[in-house]
Amino acid sequence: MLKKNLPAWLIVHESVSAWGTAADINRWHLERGFQAIGYHYVIGSAYPSAASFRLKQPVPDHDGALLLGRDLDGDRDVDEEIGAHCPGYNSNSLGVCLIGEGGNYSEKQLATLYAFLASKVRQHGIPVERIRGHCETDNGRRQGKKCPSLPMDQVRAAVRARLELEDEARATLPAGATR
Repeated sequence: MLKKNLPAWLIVHESVSAWGTAADINRWHLERGFQAIGYHYVIGSAYPSAASFRLKQPVPDHDGALLLGRDLDGDRDVDEEIGAHCPGYNSNSLGVCLIGEGGNYSEKQLATLYAFLASKVRQHGIPVERIRGHCETDNGRRQGKKCPSLPMDQVRAAVRARLELEDEARATLPAGATR
């Protein structure tokens, strides 16, 4: 029987690159001996290629785009995959990687991150307190990681606020109505 990931944590990473796509990270991880990209999801920046970054030609549709990552069985259900992004958490977490470095993320990327985290909190019943930056994990601390270069307390607060707004909106719907 194949092992399945049982998401109980959400781990946020950064690519430590100013440009890239999930396909690029997949290639980089394969070059390092991984079976495939280690992250379940990637949040794109405005620069999907080295050329777009070098020439300062942003691709607006890529900025904040949520891209699928690790899909070993090709069924597009990446949540079930055991990750390769944070030892000690790979079989009970989802890894999401922001394209960027040093906290240089666009508003679109952050909006996508907060929406993604809130949706996965709801989908998998994960407490907001179990959202972690890689730097906050035992593995990340041992390795001296700064990733994702975000104040994670503020990320958790933003996700909580989003969930509260969604709950309030749901509570004000007329009987029988849906959003």
